[in-house]
Amino acid sequence: MLTVTYQEFSAVEPGEYAKLERFIECSGVNIRLTYIVKDHLLVVEMPSAMHEAPMAAIQSAFIQFLCALPFPKKAINTNVLTNVKLKASIPDLRISLQNVADCRFSVIAAGLGETAFSQSLKSLYRKLRRAVEVNPSVLLVIAAVIDETHRYHTPCAGSPAWKTLLCEPMMRSQEVFLAGAGTEPPALNRPVVIEGHMWCSVKMVRFKAWVRLGDVQVDDYAIDIDTDNPNEVAEGVRFHFLLESKLYLIDLYKTFYPTNNMDAVLTMIEKGANAIRERLIVLCQEIQPQLDVRPLRDPTITFRLDLDEVRTKLVGAMGETAYDRYEEWYTKTL
Repeated sequence: MLTVTYQEFSAVEPGEYAKLERFIECSGVNIRLTYIVKDHLLVVEMPSAMHEAPMAAIQSAFIQFLCALPFPKKAINTNVLTNVKLKASIPDLRISLQNVADCRFSVIAAGLGETAFSQSLKSLYRKLRRAVEVNPSVLLVIAAVIDETHRYHTPCAGSPAWKTLLCEPMMRSQEVFLAGAGTEPPALNRPVVIEGHMWCSVKMVRFKAWVRLGDVQVDDYAIDIDTDNPNEVAEGVRFHFLLESKLYLIDLYKTFYPTNNMDAVLTMIEKGANAIRERLIVLCQEIQPQLDVRPLRDPTITFRLDLDEVRTKLVGAMGETAYDRYEEWYTKTL
């Protein structure tokens, strides 16, 4: 049976969404809601470890970057948070600035991150368009897209996995379950196969980044998610060539795995990080007009995303997601 981790519901009225949101908050269920008011569209997501992994690595890099900047930390609150509500949506990552010296000043959303795990690009882009539309202050958007080799489904009735695992009187611990995958070190190119069933796999990991051009403190326009301007968006390289009268496509949009083509994306993310730095400098000057901001522009303080950490988090998430899927299947089937 195929499992659903992402669903869209149309014709949802604002009042219905508000009731559902209150119910989810009170029940403590791990479900993420996004409501697009103008389309009356409700997006429901069931996050997994694989879903969270890319933004966890980016979160770590931005925390280090912002902590290194010598701004007045008693007056300004910078946050790099996951799964925090932001205007009728819960982005996978939110980078924010806030003047805590004056309670009248609200949170400035400076950056957003979203992950699509076995989810259509159409639905991801629709969610991103809505996010920047209602948050024009956003200077950087990062998207990660993870495709599985095969769409996940639970073990079929009568299959070796079904017969073996459901005959066991107790559910396996995570350690015992994952030991069944063999002795080879985990890797992105090694699906998690236990008792003949594929519990998690990775076919491709892609990243895409957008940056808003212009004055960082002017919120009159938002990032254009549909742009193809290379000054505003990066996602790899795609080009055509002719050979013996045949047109061929070279697609390097596999920007992280299996082909590492991340240079343009990393440059765009760094560009966005510096835009966030400039917005922070503006906020510092608003609070303390006499502040010397030259140390904030110290060229030795740079944003750096460790691709090894991204890979490690993805590999770790494969095992965690595999076990979560086993646990849910075992519990529901017995």
